[in-house]
Amino acid sequence: MRKESKSVRRIYGFGITFIFIAVVLYSLFSTEAFSPDTGKNMRSFSDGWSASNGTTWRLDDASTKKLNGNELRKRLPDDLGDGDCFCFSSRNVCVNVRIDDEVIYSFSGEENLTGRGYGNAYHVVGLCASDAGKYIRLELSPLYENSVSGKLREAWICPAEDYLHGKLRAGFVSAFVSIMIMLLGFFMVLVYLGVPDKENMPFNLLALGCLCMVMGTWLLADSNVPQLYTGYLYLWRYIGRTLVFLAQYSFICFLVSLTATKRDLYKHIAFWLAFAELAVLIASRYIGGGDMTKSFQVMIYIMAALLIALSFVIVIDNVIYCRSNGLVIYLRKFYIGFAGLGICIVSDIMIFALRQSRSDTNGDLTRCGIVFFVVYALYVFSGWWSKDRASIERDRIVNRTLQYALAPESPEECIRLMLGYMGKELKASRVCIFEEHGSGRFRGSYEWYREDLSSDGTDILYLPYEGFLDELYKSYLGNDKKLIIRDTEEFRSVHPALYNLLKSSGIKSLVGGPLENSGRLTGFLVLLDIPEADQDSASEVISLLTYFVTQLIAQREEQKHQKYYNYNDPRSGVQNRRAYKEFIDDGLDKSSSFGYVSCGIKDFTEISNNQGYEAGDRVLADTASCLVEVFGNENVYRLGGGEFAAFGFETDESFFDSDVSRAGKLLSEKEINASVGGVYCTYGTMNMNSVVKRAREHTFFN
Repeated sequence: MRKESKSVRRIYGFGITFIFIAVVLYSLFSTEAFSPDTGKNMRSFSDGWSASNGTTWRLDDASTKKLNGNELRKRLPDDLGDGDCFCFSSRNVCVNVRIDDEVIYSFSGEENLTGRGYGNAYHVVGLCASDAGKYIRLELSPLYENSVSGKLREAWICPAEDYLHGKLRAGFVSAFVSIMIMLLGFFMVLVYLGVPDKENMPFNLLALGCLCMVMGTWLLADSNVPQLYTGYLYLWRYIGRTLVFLAQYSFICFLVSLTATKRDLYKHIAFWLAFAELAVLIASRYIGGGDMTKSFQVMIYIMAALLIALSFVIVIDNVIYCRSNGLVIYLRKFYIGFAGLGICIVSDIMIFALRQSRSDTNGDLTRCGIVFFVVYALYVFSGWWSKDRASIERDRIVNRTLQYALAPESPEECIRLMLGYMGKELKASRVCIFEEHGSGRFRGSYEWYREDLSSDGTDILYLPYEGFLDELYKSYLGNDKKLIIRDTEEFRSVHPALYNLLKSSGIKSLVGGPLENSGRLTGFLVLLDIPEADQDSASEVISLLTYFVTQLIAQREEQKHQKYYNYNDPRSGVQNRRAYKEFIDDGLDKSSSFGYVSCGIKDFTEISNNQGYEAGDRVLADTASCLVEVFGNENVYRLGGGEFAAFGFETDESFFDSDVSRAGKLLSEKEINASVGGVYCTYGTMNMNSVVKRAREHTFFN
């Protein structure tokens, strides 16, 4: 596993995010728009306007439809200064501003790609001290024939800079959230491009990223902050009237990626719906001669209705498919998010339709809904990302460990290499294997330990199955086939015997898995004191590797049996001529002192022929047991027929001669007629054939 802990990586991530947000907020709040002095010179001028028909109006309530051609007027303050301006905003209306009878400002909008409508516009009309006490008059007229949507917004008397800063501050939250949505989308696109395992992503991160960038840009245009910063009125109107229709294709692509069916048909439908809606909108403008101020609203409602209907079809189709095939409905995770986002969008549409908002911006609920939904989606993705990273890391460890398992070395060496690699990568203090040893006991057969530790003598440790390993096995079966003891204190009252053994050995935590061969428990692989954050990953690694460890142990046993049959004589039970030759050629240190014994059974062939092979086998076995009792099993060889050889490694020739005599005596006691002779080579030998010849010459019958 990676050496850097997950907690440290989280701290780095949170720290970088915090610094980034702090820098952005500081750069914004350090501007004049957020200065404490901003707004002190702004005087509201919205109330108390008189119409030519004698009615009194608040400017926010005035519209071309309600005024019906009547002029509005109001007396300017007596303390008006040369730096003061008459500041107000309008929406899709022609405005003339007069002081007394003189026109000092006029705005009527221009013909543009969307028609005559311009959305929200901000106006600053310069005044001077000489205008104090005079009447300012406003004349409102429709932008185009039958237009009834034109209206004015709040008015102020203040310096132009204060008005600009005040409007920027008012739209800051909407603009900031919109920009954050765009940045989240950009971030998701970058993540998508950097993830190699795109096929197994929990959803289409690219589609969600594009959706966020499109919606963020559209909502940013609606906040009017870009217009105030750049001064481009119609550019942002074009963006606001077209970009939203592109969002539905990205949304459907994202939604389809959450389904089990993943039908491309729905993506094609969404694409052609977006194309048709834009085509109808443009056709109504250039062929029908209408204005997008009206047609855009109609198309928004149509788009929302079609999008909701198509989404329901996709969800229902997915539910039917999953239930018929017994699949988990993964899309269910996002039901709450989709419902919340839908409620926010519908609420904003209703507010916009009923004109209940006096704000210059719309879509604040939609912004909140998108942020909530995206944060939740990223939470789901981060969970998959963590699992995917852990899976990649786990696969790396497993693959590398299997390379050791498939190495050309002996099974013994392969197992030791595997344990060493697993221990280092999984950050264990020790890795042990316990194997069945008969009589309900399991013996420690392999141990790897960290460099700063020493051996615990696992190879001489016997663990009982009842009361210890059976409890581990029950814990393994009851925990979804995962053996994880995160804290030994958990077993203090539940399994006292297990707790006492773990505690006495200084074991704080344990992760392991059973070694099973043909359904029979043959051993346990355990890793001790793994960091808690890595225990689940270690358990998955073990579950994948226990099979290969079991196979290596089986290969080891097979090689042992094969070696026994290749190097042992089945009739006598001692080593055979092949083992004898290899020992003389490669195993015997001919430069050191040793003794050589030659033993031959007299008339062995006649015994087998006359008394039967069973009698001959008994004689062979008895002869071998006599020699083994004196010289040891590893030093006795049957060379063929009734001929045996043995090696003695006594420190003195007298001791060797005594052992040869004792061997002859044992043979005599068992009434075996055999010749025994030996030669002791005090300084070793350069000619083994000469030693064998001399030993045979010195044989005597017991």
